[in-house]
Amino acid sequence: MNGRMLAALAAALVALALHAPILGHGFVWDDAHKFGQARWDGPSDLAAALTPQYWTELSHEPPRAGYYRPVASLLFAFNQSLFGLEPRVYHAESLLLHAGVTALVVLLAATLFHASPTVALAAGLLFAVHPIHTEAVAFASDLTDLLSALPFIGALLVASRARDSWRSAAAIVLLWMLALGAKELAITLPLAIALVWWTRDLPVIRGRRRFWTSALLALLLYLTLRSWIFGDFAAAGAGLGWDGFYPRISAAGRSLTLAARMLISPWPLIADYGPAGAPEPPHPLPFIVPFLFLVLLAGSARLRARAPELPFALAWFAIALLPVSNLIPIPQPYAERFLYLPSVGPCIALALALDRLRRHHRWSAPAILVPLLAAGALLTARRLPDWRNEGALWSSVVEALPSNPRALQNLGADFERRGDLARAIELYAAAHDLAPRMEKVTTAYATTLHRAGRAQEALDLLIDHEAHNPLTARVAGMLGAAFAGRAEFERALGYFEISSELEPADPAPRISRALCLTSLGRLEEAQLELRRLRDEGVDPDRLETLASALARATKRLESQWVD
Repeated sequence: MNGRMLAALAAALVALALHAPILGHGFVWDDAHKFGQARWDGPSDLAAALTPQYWTELSHEPPRAGYYRPVASLLFAFNQSLFGLEPRVYHAESLLLHAGVTALVVLLAATLFHASPTVALAAGLLFAVHPIHTEAVAFASDLTDLLSALPFIGALLVASRARDSWRSAAAIVLLWMLALGAKELAITLPLAIALVWWTRDLPVIRGRRRFWTSALLALLLYLTLRSWIFGDFAAAGAGLGWDGFYPRISAAGRSLTLAARMLISPWPLIADYGPAGAPEPPHPLPFIVPFLFLVLLAGSARLRARAPELPFALAWFAIALLPVSNLIPIPQPYAERFLYLPSVGPCIALALALDRLRRHHRWSAPAILVPLLAAGALLTARRLPDWRNEGALWSSVVEALPSNPRALQNLGADFERRGDLARAIELYAAAHDLAPRMEKVTTAYATTLHRAGRAQEALDLLIDHEAHNPLTARVAGMLGAAFAGRAEFERALGYFEISSELEPADPAPRISRALCLTSLGRLEEAQLELRRLRDEGVDPDRLETLASALARATKRLESQWVD
């Protein structure tokens, strides 16, 4: 085994050892729901994953989410069918993928810059211990970032060594499709390949006809499949209202500024920077940040002959961050996991810069590198326990960002699951004060108030929400249930009808409506609804309550006739 491979193996082992505690962690956030939704019906799903039917019936991601990730979906479905909801399986996969990506970072540094095994190892170690990666590694749902990064960097390694042949072009495109199938951020791989060729002073366009032809055909195929499945090319989160050149550039400036800050000074780390909503008011500073960055990038390009790692790091960071820069609005404006791939370039560049420094001052590089690695390892070790369970995760978010309503709501849900309704209500109330129009906060708050015996407060909360927001199926259903609980069946009936109209595929509001009809003595209408539900194949267990209520009501009516 040569020096490069030994360095790659050593860095991978460090990544494994440092993050090994996650094997004892459970699922957090939406892990269990997401993985529980995935289903595997056999090898035929490999082809079915390219069809709209798969994304409607089998995928963990519903079509409305706008995420087209067949590679990730198939992996989750396979895990679910073979192991069930077993957190250790997903965490073990994350560990192995992170170790693999770390090893490829070492090989990329050695190949692209002809770095010695020692310098390449330093790049891999910087990547392995960087605290910004804890979210991508410890959050099982973020396995998609790791799953995408591995073939992404693998394609760059192939591109950096191979000539322009149909075989190498096919290999690169195949790896690109695997990366895209894991997460959409891999869309920028051709730009990264162009950067690799430019860094190595190789032709980017001339003599690359086979690669660019193959890449263009692959991109057209991908976009066609995506359009077929979702009806358009829109990215997940499109339509959030971030319209106009100025707001989008301003949002991109905020993303770039926060990403740079997290990369350089990764503390405190926050799992959730808040839900997407109305765009923040445009501000001149974030608006000019992208242009300042472009000026810096252009200036660094002039130093390519003396310090090629500087333009490489800046360009890599921009290319890898572009899909999550908010130029196209995304549901989650900021997240630490977005920096998993963008951090590769800066880690390699820092190792090369330290080696350059070592040539002039022998002990200066170790004096900087060792404390950096120690600090990164300590911060990572300190951060990982925050991901061990729901309570730990959301407590850490609330401590760092007490103005985050979603974090308060999720922490309240954790207390509710543990039976502490008083503390849950307190947290829900704080979340509602911050985001009174956020439906999930309102419905969770109202449900817990009702469980605590404070039914009137729950009803008032829902009525106030209805007065200021468009009525949704969930809120209408909850209002119907609240009025039915007060025996106001006529009012309840109206809300159940609205809920059924808004969510026609859900039989629950129709069952509740039929129960109201039964309570109102309109038995023929209730019987007709029951027959329709049975004819539509609704689970008989879900209809048992309605059937029993109708049977009792019919019996009472018959006894009155006898009397």
